[in-house]
Amino acid sequence: MSMVRVYAKDVNLEEAERTWLKLIRLDEDHPSQVFVCRMKVFSKAGESIKSSETFRKMQEVLNSYNVALYHKIIEVLYEAEKVELTELLIQELVQGGMKSLTPSLIAIMYMYLNLNLHDKLESAFSSCLEKCRSNQNVHVIYVDSLVKAGNLDKVEEIFNHVCNYKTISVNARPCNTVLSGCLSFGYHVKAEIIYDLMCQRKYDIESVLILSRKAVRKPSILKLEKEQREILVGLLFQWFAN
Repeated sequence: MSMVRVYAKDVNLEEAERTWLKLIRLDEDHPSQVFVCRMKVFSKAGESIKSSETFRKMQEVLNSYNVALYHKIIEVLYEAEKVELTELLIQELVQGGMKSLTPSLIAIMYMYLNLNLHDKLESAFSSCLEKCRSNQNVHVIYVDSLVKAGNLDKVEEIFNHVCNYKTISVNARPCNTVLSGCLSFGYHVKAEIIYDLMCQRKYDIESVLILSRKAVRKPSILKLEKEQREILVGLLFQWFAN
C-alpha cells in the first residue's frame, strides 16, 4: 500500500498500476485507500475518466456508497473540470439522500465559477441553501459569481443577508470582492459604504482597491447662470402643479 502512495505522489502511472493490480489479486479485503490512490494517480496524469472508472470499480468491489468516497472523486473531477461527470455524481449524492453534501457542492460551485457557468452556480447555491447548513464559503463563492457576472443588485441583497445572519460570519474576502465589483461597475456610493464598513471592522483592504477608490472623483457641482436657475425653478413649479 505504501508503494502505491509513493507512485501516486511521483505520478508514476505504470508502476502504480502494476502495484495496484497485485494488491487487487490478493485474497484479502481491499481498503478504500488503495482505490483512492489509484484515482489520484490517474488524475495527476490527466486521466480523469479512468479516475471515474476506478471509483465505480471501488463501489463494485467494496459494495460501498460512503459519502466521503464521493467527496474524493468529485474533488478529482472538479480539479479536472469534468462538468458532466461531476454533475452526475452530485445527482447521485442528492438522490441517494446522503448527508454532509457541503464539500461536494462547494467543489462543483468552484468549478462553475472557474468556467463562468453562473446560472449553474446559482442552481448549486440554491441546493446548498436547501440541503445544507448555512456556510460562509458557499455565500462567498456565490458573491464572487455575482460580481463576475455584473449582478451588483443581487450582490447587495446577498451581502446584506450575510451581514445580518448570525451563523454566517463576514470577513475581508467577500468585502474586497464586493468593493472591487462596485468600483469596476461604477457603483461609487456603494463602494464608499463597503469601504467604511471594512475600515470599521479593521479588515485588510487590497492596495489596488484603495488606489482605485482614491482615483474616483466626486461628481462636480452643477453651476447655473441666474437665467438658467429661473427657468429650472419655473419648470419645477409647473411639474408640481400638475
